[in-house]
Amino acid sequence: GQFLALFGAGTEKARFDLTWKQEQLPVTYIAAVMVIIVLFELLPYVEEFFRGLRANAGRLVPAKARRHKAGDTAAR
Repeated sequence: GQFLALFGAGTEKARFDLTWKQEQLPVTYIAAVMVIIVLFELLPYVEEFFRGLRANAGRLVPAKARRHKAGDTAAR
């Protein structure tokens, strides 16, 4: 087979041409895989967002950050 041909051990010559699959994957399979990928990509960010809200009493900006005006630096 082609596996052995890659190493020069088979009876066939190695083929490196790109061809379409004879039987395409079902659309539902592709859609399900894409949905799962998106979910696993976004879930950590959503979880961290809710952890931040819980840690800051439901505020998006913690009270410590509100005490200073934008552009102010820490006291030296």
